[in-house]
Amino acid sequence: MSQEQNRVTNNDIGRYYNITAEDYEKIYEDYLMNSQEIIRSICDAIPRRDDLRVCVVDLGCGTGYQLSEIQSFLSQNPSYSEVLALGLDISSEMVDSANRRHSNINCVVGSFLDQKIMEILLAKVRTFQPNFVIVSVLGNTITHISSDMYPLFAQDVKSLINAGSGKGCSFVEFRDGDFLSREKPTFELRCHKKFDDEYILSFYVMKHEQHRYPTDIYIFKLSSLDGTPKLSVKRVYTKLAFYVRPEELKSAFSKYGEITNLTEPQSKLHYGKIWRIDLT
Repeated sequence: MSQEQNRVTNNDIGRYYNITAEDYEKIYEDYLMNSQEIIRSICDAIPRRDDLRVCVVDLGCGTGYQLSEIQSFLSQNPSYSEVLALGLDISSEMVDSANRRHSNINCVVGSFLDQKIMEILLAKVRTFQPNFVIVSVLGNTITHISSDMYPLFAQDVKSLINAGSGKGCSFVEFRDGDFLSREKPTFELRCHKKFDDEYILSFYVMKHEQHRYPTDIYIFKLSSLDGTPKLSVKRVYTKLAFYVRPEELKSAFSKYGEITNLTEPQSKLHYGKIWRIDLT
């Protein structure tokens, strides 16, 4: 993918999350509420030492729920002298929501594939002078970059850890696209929980072309006229994503450290795989 193509794709993704920001935590409520296993794994990875200054960087932080939970959990532990939580997301509306809802985190707008944005983030980490850096990449984040960008992604993660003392690790969550047929289009339909009088329906069309798939999220509103139920489409959101290629992702990180495939959470609400990458 050329830089121009990548910029266009990032703009599309940014627009998608800008218009879904208001409903994001409702759409993904089950996933967010059941992410304690991930949060526990991240927090358990950090050494316990009284003078430890910890920096957590969440790439693709969304509305900041998980980042805020991690910061709160660590701050309550007397083993750490100070905890800084930084977030980055391509959606300005998501970042506005994160900073507004959670006073214990600091999120900025941009893509980790943009080196100017990365320099801003790296400067924040260096100023804090952490002893240990955690880089979390959770939820859908990794699906929004094509496989040819994995080496740059891995380099960015390594740079963030080096901006501290050089000690740290990363957690990458992803759903393996290999379980889908790439020979012909595959369709997947999901019905999410109801909130208020609205129902959420997700419709995925998996296509072989460029290993990308559009995702449509429909918000249906149930109303009643003269006692007759009526279901109408209230909003439709569409985004583009890429199949995750685990072997290529592993190859990109292998030069920087050791990858451990953590036990998959029991909850099927998670995307399937979580890697812990210990960077040296």
